[in-house]
Amino acid sequence: MNKNALKAMRAERGLTNASIAVSAKVSTATITLIERYGFEPRQETKDKIAAVLGVDSRTIWPSGEQSDPPSAA
Repeated sequence: MNKNALKAMRAERGLTNASIAVSAKVSTATITLIERYGFEPRQETKDKIAAVLGVDSRTIWPSGEQSDPPSAA
C-alpha cells in the first residue's frame, strides 16, 4: 500500500483523522498508524474505513493481501 493513499483521499474530502475514526468506529491511532507508517489493518477495518470514504478497500489497499499473524506451534 502507498501509505499516503488514505491521507490523500481523506484530505481530498476535507476529513480529519478523528472524523474518519469516529465514522468507521476505529481509533484515531489506527488512522494515524496507517497514514504515517503504512500499518495494514485487518480486512474488516479496511472495509470500514473505505466505506466512510465511499470507495472499495482495494482502492486504498490495492494488493488486497493481508499477512496472517503467526500461528502458535
